[in-house]
Amino acid sequence: MMVLLKPDHYTAMNTRKRLILSKFIDLRDEIKLLNLIFTIPRHAKSATAWHHRQWIFTLVPELLDLNDEVAQCARTATLHIRNYHAWRYRGWLLDNFIATSQELIHCEYVWTRTWVEQNVSDHSGAHHLARVIAAGGGYNIDEKEHMAWVDGLILQYPGHEVLWYHRRFCFERLFSVPDGHAFVAKAVDTAEKTHQSEPTVVQRQQELAYRYGLWLCFKGQPYPYENVYREKLQQLAPGLKMDGVRF
Repeated sequence: MMVLLKPDHYTAMNTRKRLILSKFIDLRDEIKLLNLIFTIPRHAKSATAWHHRQWIFTLVPELLDLNDEVAQCARTATLHIRNYHAWRYRGWLLDNFIATSQELIHCEYVWTRTWVEQNVSDHSGAHHLARVIAAGGGYNIDEKEHMAWVDGLILQYPGHEVLWYHRRFCFERLFSVPDGHAFVAKAVDTAEKTHQSEPTVVQRQQELAYRYGLWLCFKGQPYPYENVYREKLQQLAPGLKMDGVRF
C-alpha cells in the first residue's frame, strides 16, 4: 500500500527488493503493481518506480516483453509530459535490447520521429531520437531526408529550441547537412512572413537562428557576416555574452 501512495519512498521500495530476492513476491505480480502505479499521472514520473522496474528486468531479463515496455514508456510519456524518467528507461531499453537489431532500431527511429513531430518542445523526445541515430550508426538513416524533415519542422514550428538543437546534433553526427548559414536566413525570412501577427514567435525564431549561425562559426564554418549575427543577437538580447558558451 505504501508504494501505491508514495512510489518514491526509497525504504518501501528497497524492502520490496529484499522480499523479491527472498521469493516472497512474485516478479510478475511486481510488474503488474508497477503498471498500476504508472496509471496515476503524478506517479508516472516516479524515478524510484522506474529504477525499480529496470532493476527487475536486469535481474531477470527473460521476463521482459519489449513491445509491452516501449508501450508503457509511450503511455507514461503522454500521461506526464516531459517525463524524463520514462525516457531514461526507454534509453536503457534502447541500449540493451533495441540496439541488438537494425530492424528494431529502424522501428524506434520511425516511432520517435512521429513523437517529436507531435511534441516539438519536448527535449527528452529529441534527445532520444539522437540516441537512436547514434545507436544505429546512421546505417538506417537517409541523411538527406532526415535533414529535410528537421528543417521542415523548424520552418513549420518556429521558435522551438529543441528543433534547433537537434539540427546541431545532425551537423556533428551526419554528413549530409546542407548549408547552415543559408538555412538561418531562410528560417528567419519564413517566420517573418508566416507569423507577422506573432512578434514574440518571430523574435524567438530570430534569436535561435542567429545563435545557430554563430555556433556554426565557432564550429569551423566561417561566415562573412559573423559580426552581423553578433549585432542582431545583441539587439534581441542586450547583454548577451559572446564567448560561445551559450550558443
